[in-house]
Amino acid sequence: MERIGGRQNWCFSAPDGAAMWISAEADAGRSLAASALDLGAVPGHGLDLVGEVGKRCLAALQACLWGSAELPGTGDLLPDRLEAFEPRRGGLAWRISHLPGDFQVAVNDIWCAARLPHDQAVVPRPRLVERRTAVIPTRVRVGATIELGSIELLDSLQLRTGEVLLTEVSRQPGVMLSTPSGCLRTGRIVPDRARRTIMLD
Repeated sequence: MERIGGRQNWCFSAPDGAAMWISAEADAGRSLAASALDLGAVPGHGLDLVGEVGKRCLAALQACLWGSAELPGTGDLLPDRLEAFEPRRGGLAWRISHLPGDFQVAVNDIWCAARLPHDQAVVPRPRLVERRTAVIPTRVRVGATIELGSIELLDSLQLRTGEVLLTEVSRQPGVMLSTPSGCLRTGRIVPDRARRTIMLD
C-alpha cells in the first residue's frame, strides 16, 4: 500500500503480467467497517475493533476484485506502471459507486484477457507499439529558410517581380528549418568543402 495525498493506493501484479491498481480514500477501511457493523459513523471508542474489521473488509474487497482468494504481491505505484492501465493499451478502469471509500479500480490488458468474458471468434487487435517506434519510418518534408537580412516594412510592401535585392549576407547566415506543421529548429550554414552544411543551434 502507498499513500499519495489523502488516498491509499495498492498495485497488485502477478507473474503472468496481470496487474490491478486500486485507489481509495485514506480512511476507506474504517468507512467499510462502520458500514459492515451498521455503526452509521466511526465511533470514538473501539477503534481497534473497527480498524481490524476494516482491514478484513479491504482484503475481501481486493480479493473479490482481483478474481481469486489469494492476492499476488503488491508493489510501489511507479509512473511507468500507470501507463499499463491506459485504455489505449487495452486496460480498463472504473469507479465503485454506493460503497464508502470512493474506490477507483484499473486493470491492464493481461488481466482483462484472463478474467473477462470475450468472444473467441473476435480477432485480437494488434498490440499498441510505442509512439517512437510508430513514427520512425515516417518521412516528412523539411524546408530551410535562409536569413538574408532585413528591409523596411514599407519597402517590403513595394517589392515587384524581377527586382534585385542587395543584402549583406553573413558567412554563416541563420537558417530556420520547418515542416508543414510549423518551425522545427534553427541553425546556421557553415562551410564544409563543396557542401552547404547546416549546424543546428
